[in-house]
Amino acid sequence: MPLSRKTPRRSALGRFWQLGTSSARVAGGLLRQRMLPGLAAMDWQPAADVLRDVLGEMKGPVLKLGQMAAQWESVLPAPICQALSQLQSQVPALPFAAFEQVLDDAYAGGWRAHFARIDPEPFAAASLGQVHRAQTLDGQAVIIKLQYPGMADICRADLQQLRRLLPLGRLLRTPASALEQVYQELARAVAAELDKVEQLLVDTSSCQSLVN
Repeated sequence: MPLSRKTPRRSALGRFWQLGTSSARVAGGLLRQRMLPGLAAMDWQPAADVLRDVLGEMKGPVLKLGQMAAQWESVLPAPICQALSQLQSQVPALPFAAFEQVLDDAYAGGWRAHFARIDPEPFAAASLGQVHRAQTLDGQAVIIKLQYPGMADICRADLQQLRRLLPLGRLLRTPASALEQVYQELARAVAAELDKVEQLLVDTSSCQSLVN
């Protein structure tokens, strides 16, 4: 699993800047190609590489959107879909050190008072968090699901920015109606997932938790 050393930006301004500058890079590259005389076909690979790398680093709803977009084979160019499909199984994971303080705050006495070990390498990573194998002090094998730091703030910021930036998807030949439908689907999915997380409490009896 690829490893990202960068914790996702949490501020709305920081994420807007990262997403906006990346969108400008993609748009600028495509527009430059269209201005070339005698161009036989568009080269979508540079745009695909930028989208894959930036969304994987940012995580949150923008990454979830990229994962959803990988299935738009009838709408998006093939290189874009192929690059985004990598985000469905190769999401860059954060190092375990990024979560240790969150775990210490969640478990009374710190996580080491409840676990014999937590594997530092996650066995799965997704748009909003990653999963680690662990073992309790009495030898029970469990999993720990960890949200990326500040994910609630990240989700709110991303949904605001995506509403403003989704029209750029028309440069990828995506119909406006499809963009709006995807945005609504994404907003519902993120809201449901965040609501579920807020209803969960750390369960030190089973030591299976989802920590915000």
